[in-house]
Amino acid sequence: MIENLKKELKEEKKIIFGSKQSIKYLKKNKTKKVFISYNCPENIKKEIKELAKLNKIEVIEIKKTKEELAEICKKPFNISTISILK
Repeated sequence: MIENLKKELKEEKKIIFGSKQSIKYLKKNKTKKVFISYNCPENIKKEIKELAKLNKIEVIEIKKTKEELAEICKKPFNISTISILK
């Protein structure tokens, strides 16, 4: 699963980090896939899953923490969600 994420991050040019941005773009239906960290807050997970279901967008829960996602993405901040835009 992580290998798929790393591959997609290298290939995709339009990537959004963070739950607020992910929700914003899900509402606009400009997202094609969302990755959610293992320890993302439940209320955020629920909202993202509901929005994604409405627009038939794939949601993948990763068995990594938001701290580990930050490390994978080489960012100095925790990452709860990663969205790949259309």
